[in-house]
Amino acid sequence: MNLLELSSAINKPLEEIRKILYNDFNIIVLSDDMPLQEEITEKIISMFNPNFNNDENGYFDEDFCLEEQQVSLAYTRKLLRYCIANKYLFFIDTCSLLHQPAFFMFYKILKEQKNVLYVPYVVIEELKKILIDKKRDESLKKKAEKALQFICMEEEKGEIVFIGNEKDKRNNEHGQKVIHADRVIIEKLNFYRNDARSCLFITQDHDATVDVLKLNEWRSLESNALILVKKIGREGILEDNADDTVNPTLPID
Repeated sequence: MNLLELSSAINKPLEEIRKILYNDFNIIVLSDDMPLQEEITEKIISMFNPNFNNDENGYFDEDFCLEEQQVSLAYTRKLLRYCIANKYLFFIDTCSLLHQPAFFMFYKILKEQKNVLYVPYVVIEELKKILIDKKRDESLKKKAEKALQFICMEEEKGEIVFIGNEKDKRNNEHGQKVIHADRVIIEKLNFYRNDARSCLFITQDHDATVDVLKLNEWRSLESNALILVKKIGREGILEDNADDTVNPTLPID
């Protein structure tokens, strides 16, 4: 949860929350969009509403117990450490960038491991397309704008890498160049697998998960490199996204 979301949750102005963060927790917030530590947000919320539970936004859930959270978070960190040690490339698609605030929580975990995140060019174009689509919900547009601003800011710092260009667009049935993000991402993942580079692909999309994991089974393109697929779950943890196909078993499992 970031400062804006916290302000909305407790119905208090941003300046008042900044003072609490500084006076009570010695924290200075430089950006309203950056996620706050979960334990800090819980403490601030409890100051104003001890019984607060926002199921709609998925911030807190009585069924998601602390013990389960800690186990899942520990495995997420272990998985990231394993992938980094084995030189995996980390890719993310549009739907996971829009899965906020969980994406920002995950990104914080990833940054702890000092690794970069790859964002395909077609994903950036999809975010831009959402912003100008009059049929899209305003809340989705706000998430797209926040995601686009964030990844551009992180790209300037070298923490995120944009990969691809205008040539990644594909022809539709009318011969027009359009965005087919999932198709292009699958192509790129298969390219790196064939180039002996393992990848971790992060997506909330079930069908994309199934299609990508099947690349590991292609007999005509045998490779020692693996492709793992996870979705971002509650509190930024990584979870399996399909029951009808599974990730390769790792030494840490």
